[in-house]
Amino acid sequence: MSTIRITLPDGFSREVPRGTTPAEIARQISHGLAKEALVARVSFSTGPSPGSSNGDAELVDLSCPLDRDAKLEILTDKNPESLEVFRLSAAHLLVAEGMHS
Repeated sequence: MSTIRITLPDGFSREVPRGTTPAEIARQISHGLAKEALVARVSFSTGPSPGSSNGDAELVDLSCPLDRDAKLEILTDKNPESLEVFRLSAAHLLVAEGMHS
């Protein structure tokens, strides 16, 4: 199986098997981070770091397989962007539940 290089916000890089998910990487870093993780910020190019507010970074689900070298940041409820995603997801669930009631 081929590997990809994942670069974390602190500049540390690690080689992981292609298809590894952000959730799996969070677990490798710490079980606490894995429990608190809500979403991941991923950048697949050599643009700005994942922590920057501009550039080509995108928010992805923690179960999204990573298929190429990337910069990765795991977001928790301490990150305002992750709370927006959480609220939007909750709103979608409430709307869907209302449609089925």
